[in-house]
Amino acid sequence: MKRDIKFRAWDTILNRMYPAFEMKEYMSSNEMGQDNMVPQTANEITLMQFIGVKDVKGIEIYEGDVLYWNHLVYFSRKGEKYEDQIAEVIWSHAGFSIRMIKGAMRTLDFETSQVIGNK
Repeated sequence: MKRDIKFRAWDTILNRMYPAFEMKEYMSSNEMGQDNMVPQTANEITLMQFIGVKDVKGIEIYEGDVLYWNHLVYFSRKGEKYEDQIAEVIWSHAGFSIRMIKGAMRTLDFETSQVIGNK
């Protein structure tokens, strides 16, 4: 499966998110002597990688995003029971995974979840 390799960056000093292309331009401003505008160490930025899929609304999902989905727990003649699920997207060993925040993971289809924030 082919996917775009892209990153976004969170600037912990200015509390601002930069898409990858904008971050490249932002970091190059340091060469022009604007040191006070550019993070000086890796501790001042957090890089987040695109996982290769979009959520139900077409928003790209990145490492660190918090996802919401409603999972069907059971179905019977009396009706259906759904349970809210919330999880953070993480990098785990050799791939992307999730860390549950609310609910007990049963199944997750990233494309039916919704990005509701990020860590």
